[in-house]
Amino acid sequence: MSRGGSATTSKPSGRAPRACCESPACLATPGTHARRVVGITPVRPVQGRPSALRAHAPDAARPALRADGATFATRPRPDDSPYVLRRNARSTTPATRQGVSMPPTAGQKDREDILRAHHAYLGAMTEGDTPSLDGLLDDGFTLTHMTGYVQRKAEWLTEMDAGQFVYHSIDEVDTALDLDGDTARLTVRTLTDAKVYGSRADWRLLLTTDYGRRDGTWIPLRTVATTW
Repeated sequence: MSRGGSATTSKPSGRAPRACCESPACLATPGTHARRVVGITPVRPVQGRPSALRAHAPDAARPALRADGATFATRPRPDDSPYVLRRNARSTTPATRQGVSMPPTAGQKDREDILRAHHAYLGAMTEGDTPSLDGLLDDGFTLTHMTGYVQRKAEWLTEMDAGQFVYHSIDEVDTALDLDGDTARLTVRTLTDAKVYGSRADWRLLLTTDYGRRDGTWIPLRTVATTW
């Protein structure tokens, strides 16, 4: 109605009326409830294929599947994860054949030979086997006692045969070996049960023995006995 009171009619703007989004005539939009599409003729599948036309809107997206306690965000697993599988992963253990150990290196073999000679040396002492000691020890072998007295091999073995030195047991506490080419020094802390000149006691002896390699064989050259 105009200011003068007469009724007026509005002219069409030339635009088509805007469809309401809730109108059944509107195309279905994803995520809304299913509605029928108007004006489309159903087409039968051709050669067994289903029709590409839909009569209703697609279903709303479902929540993504996830493991218990996981998040929706995905990220690479850390390298230390126990579940990470690596192709062609190399083992850090030394290569060995099944059931066959690797041969020892030169240094390892020398250490094994020295310890073997050392155990034979102490074993002959506790058994009082002077002939074996004579063969194991170098011809110039000397034994330095706790008193500082340096005794040659022949004299020591003679007194052992006479019962002046009787070694009942020698228990090793710890062992240290320094290897240098054809020479080595073996230091052993022991608890020694021995009778010396008729007096038996438990001695905390520190035995330091120098070894030399002669024709491929490690031989005790000298031993110094002190206390610890």
